[in-house]
Amino acid sequence: MDSNPFNITSGGAHHLAFTTQPVTSAAGVTLTPAVAIQDEFNNTVTTDTRTITLTLLNRRGATLLGTVSLAATNGVATWTGVEGLNIRRANVDYSLQAGHGGAPLSGPSQTQDSTAFTIQPGVAHHLAFTTHPADTVAGQPLLPQVTIQDEYNNTVTADDRMIALTLLNAGGATLNGTTSRLTAAGVAAWIAGDALNVTQAGSGYRLRATRTSGAPFPGSDTVDSDTFTIIAAAAARLSIANIPSPQSVGVAFPVLVRVLDAFDNLVGVSGATTITLTRVAGTGNLTGTLTQTLAAGQSATSFAVTYDTAEAGVTVRTDRTAGDLLASFTSNPINFSPSAAVALRIDPIGPQTAGVAFSVTVRAVDPGGLAGTVTANTDVQLSRNSGSGTLGGTLTGTILAGQSSVTINGVTYSRAESGVSLTATRTSGDALTAGNSPTFDVGPGAAAALRFGAQPTNTAGDATFTVSVEVIDGLANVVTTAANAITLALVNPAGCSGTLSGTITRNAVGGVATFPGLQITQVCSGYQLQAAATGLTGATSTPFSVTPGTNLTGAVIELTTLAMRSDLSVRYKIDGSQTIGTFRITYGLDRDNALPIDEIFGSVDITGAALRAPGDHTVALADIRPQLRQFLRDADDLVVQLDSNNQVTETTEADNVARTRLRLDLAMSRVLFATSRSPLTTASSPIPLARTSRSASTCRATPTPASVPATCASPSSPSRPGRTRRWERTS
Repeated sequence: MDSNPFNITSGGAHHLAFTTQPVTSAAGVTLTPAVAIQDEFNNTVTTDTRTITLTLLNRRGATLLGTVSLAATNGVATWTGVEGLNIRRANVDYSLQAGHGGAPLSGPSQTQDSTAFTIQPGVAHHLAFTTHPADTVAGQPLLPQVTIQDEYNNTVTADDRMIALTLLNAGGATLNGTTSRLTAAGVAAWIAGDALNVTQAGSGYRLRATRTSGAPFPGSDTVDSDTFTIIAAAAARLSIANIPSPQSVGVAFPVLVRVLDAFDNLVGVSGATTITLTRVAGTGNLTGTLTQTLAAGQSATSFAVTYDTAEAGVTVRTDRTAGDLLASFTSNPINFSPSAAVALRIDPIGPQTAGVAFSVTVRAVDPGGLAGTVTANTDVQLSRNSGSGTLGGTLTGTILAGQSSVTINGVTYSRAESGVSLTATRTSGDALTAGNSPTFDVGPGAAAALRFGAQPTNTAGDATFTVSVEVIDGLANVVTTAANAITLALVNPAGCSGTLSGTITRNAVGGVATFPGLQITQVCSGYQLQAAATGLTGATSTPFSVTPGTNLTGAVIELTTLAMRSDLSVRYKIDGSQTIGTFRITYGLDRDNALPIDEIFGSVDITGAALRAPGDHTVALADIRPQLRQFLRDADDLVVQLDSNNQVTETTEADNVARTRLRLDLAMSRVLFATSRSPLTTASSPIPLARTSRSASTCRATPTPASVPATCASPSSPSRPGRTRRWERTS
C-alpha cells in the first residue's frame, strides 16, 4: 500500500552551478548560458532570486560584451540571447565565472566557472596590415604582412585569398620584387626572398593591399599601410646634372656635380672627398674652379667654368681624387657658340723677312678674349703700332657677318728690326675696339749691295782713321748674317796722288766690315773711298780731306830786359785739329849749334788745355839774368826747345828749336843780341823784343795761364823802363 503523497523541498542556497554551459561560437555571436542557485544536493533553490553576474576568464585582451548580470527566476539566471552577451576576440580556452550579489552561499565557493569554450573568427570581412613596412635602406627588402579579418579584426584562418601590393605616393618610384602572395591561414607574409623593395629614396610612401581572388569582402577589398621612408644607400658614384646646350664661348656656366648611391639617390659623402672636372671631348680649354672638396655629409657642389672654343659635342668628366670611392661620370654633350664680339685681336706673327709678303689673321673676340662673332660685315685696317719701317701691301680685310676672323694676305714690312707690332682697326660694321699684335721680328732680305756705315771724315795726314761698310738688302737693311769679303780703294781727286794704307780687305761680321787704322799722308781735299764685294753693288763714300798733321812750329824768342832782370818768353803755334798732350819747353845756352842744349837754364811743363789747343800761344818762361851772368860766353846762342821730352807726335821735329845769337860787348860790358835764327824770322831780321813796364807783383812779360808753373822770381828793386834788344850785365 502506498503512502500519502508528500513534498521534498530544496534546502538552503549552497552553491552556483552552470546548468547551461557557454559553447564554441563565432566572434560576436550571443552566448546563452544559465546559472542556477543550488542547495548542497544540487537542487535548484527556486525561491532564491539573487542577481547572478558573469565575468570572462582567460581574457587575453578580450571583453565580455552585453548584459552580464541577471536576476534569478525560480532560482535560475538564464541568458536567452536578447541580452547580447558575446565575445568578439577569437581565441580558445575562454571560460565564464558566475558570481552573485546576495547573501553568502553556504557552500565552499561563492563563484562557479564554466567549462572552456572557443570563440572562432567570423566570416571574412576585410584586409588589414598586421605588419606595416618599416623605414628601409634603398634596395633592401620590405617585410609587410597582410591578414584577412572578420569584422572584429580576427584573422580568418580558414579563408585564403590572393593579395597584391602596390606603392602609393610613389613620385616615380617603383615597387620591385614579388608583389602578390596567396594567404596561408588568412595571412600573406612577405619574406626577404621575395625581394620586395623600393630603390628611390623618399618619405611618405605607403603600400596598398588588394584582394585579387575570391568573392568580395563585405567590408573592404583594400587596405593602406602606414607611411614609411626609403633611405639612400651608401655613396657609390658621381653624377653631373644635365648641362643646357648651347653655351656661349667665354661665358661662365655652372656644372652641378652630385653624389649618388647605387640607385641614383642623392646621398652625402662619409668624409671629406675631393672631386675634379676635366674636358673629355672637344679641343678647347676648360677653365675656372676645377677642383672642390665635399665635406662629410655634403651631397652636391657647383663648379663655375668657362670654355674657350666654339665647337659641338664637348663633354666634361668629374672624378673623385681623394676620400670616398666614387665612380666617375661624363656629362651630356654641350655645344658652344661664339659670344658677341667687342674687340679685335691679331694672332701672333712669327719672324718675317723685310719686303717679303706675309699673312696676318685678325679675330673678333668677346670680353674674355675668346673668339666672338660679328653681326654685320666688318672691315678692318692694318697699321704699324711699333717699329720704324713701312707697312705695305694688302692692309684691309673683312670679317663676314656670323664669323669671327679674317686672314689678310700680302702684307709687307720694309725694315729689318725687332719689336715690330701691328694694330687692327675696325673701319665699318660692328663697333669693335682696336687690337695690337704681339711683337715680332723682321729680318733682312738677301744681300744686294754695300753701303758705308761710318763715313770717312776730314783727317790729319799723320793720323789714322776708321770706316765701316755694311752689306745691305734691296731695302737698305743690314744683312746681319753676311760675311762677305769687302775691299776698299782710294779715289784721288784731280792733282792728288795719295795712297791708302792699312788693311783694305776685311770680312763682314754681322753684316758689317770695320776698317780701322787707315791712313792717307798726302794733304788734299776731295778724296773718296770705294767699297767692293763679289756679287754685290759697290758703294762710294762721301768726299773728305786730309789736313796737315799735328805740329809744334814757329818758336820765337822774346826777351824783355829790365833794370834788374831779363824775362824770357816764347811764342809758338800748334798746327792741326787736335789738342795735343802735355809737353815740355826747355831753355838755355848752346855753343855748338846742335842739341842737346849745353847750358840748360830750366824747363816748363805745359799742362793747361788752352795752351795745348790748335793756334798761336805765348808762354813766359823765366828771369834768366842770373844764368846769363854765370854762363854766358861771347857768341853763345840763347835756345828754346819745344817738346823737349818728345811727348807729342808731330809731322816734323825740325822746327821745334828757336835760337838767337848773343854777343858780349867787352868794351861796354854789356850783352847785345845778334840776328835770330828762329824759323819765323829771316837770318838778318832783328829779334822782336817786348817793351813793358814791370811792377813788383809781375813776374812775366806776357799773361800766363794758371796751368803754366811760375818759374820767375820777383825783382829786387823798383822797376824801370825796359830796354829793347839788349840787357845790361854788371860784373
